[in-house]
Amino acid sequence: MCPIIFSYGDFQISGYWFMTVLGLLAVFIYLNAANSRLEENHRLSLYHIISLFANCIISILAGGTLMGFLVNLPGIIENWTYYSAHPGMILEVAFSSLVFYGGALMLILLQWLYTRHYELDGQTVIELFVPATPLFMSIARIGCFLGGCCYGVEVSWGVVFPEGSLAPAGVPLFPSQLVEAAGHLLLFLLLLAVKNRLRKKSDLLFLYMGAYAALRFVLEFFRGDEARGIWFGLSTSQWISLALLLVVVIHALKSISAFQVIQR
Repeated sequence: MCPIIFSYGDFQISGYWFMTVLGLLAVFIYLNAANSRLEENHRLSLYHIISLFANCIISILAGGTLMGFLVNLPGIIENWTYYSAHPGMILEVAFSSLVFYGGALMLILLQWLYTRHYELDGQTVIELFVPATPLFMSIARIGCFLGGCCYGVEVSWGVVFPEGSLAPAGVPLFPSQLVEAAGHLLLFLLLLAVKNRLRKKSDLLFLYMGAYAALRFVLEFFRGDEARGIWFGLSTSQWISLALLLVVVIHALKSISAFQVIQR
């Protein structure tokens, strides 16, 4: 655990943002390497790679912040007297509570709009960028661990965060950040293993959505941070996970029906 990984005078680099930038760098390297291995007529130009990569950064910040704001909205309304006197704190709360699902959903939207506008091969975009997502998260979640955010529930055998972390200090906590990082790494390897075996590259997106939704739904029971929004006993991310699982099941049923028609 290392909330501040480098400091020089008043200048500081947190472990969270260091790993986030490292994750983005890894994604950019992966995208160029994976793009170069495609057949020449399917490769994206460097311009489109950079533009779609920029969409990733915009999505992480804008979508994650927006979802963070919505999750914290009940608390903001409850303490409106304070926030109305300090409006800048509203943005600070939202920005410090980046929600992965918010960034992921905005990423899908922006990539779809960009692909449609420039008439790119959507299957190629999916093949390149879907595996890049768990690659990024496998590194970024280590940043969450270094900073102490997204911490787990108190257990008898867990990790103990020091003073200065966002997590409660001095008590053993379930290492939810490391478990999710490991889960994302396994998903990245799984997607690499099956991407050339699927009938349609779009199935890659549904495979990732379903696998991650299942992982996140279970993992949320072991999260101990309060800024997650609890509705009818489930967190905001669990409700989104259930919605995504429903979408994946519907897609799978349609694919099975279409395959049976073809077989006939």
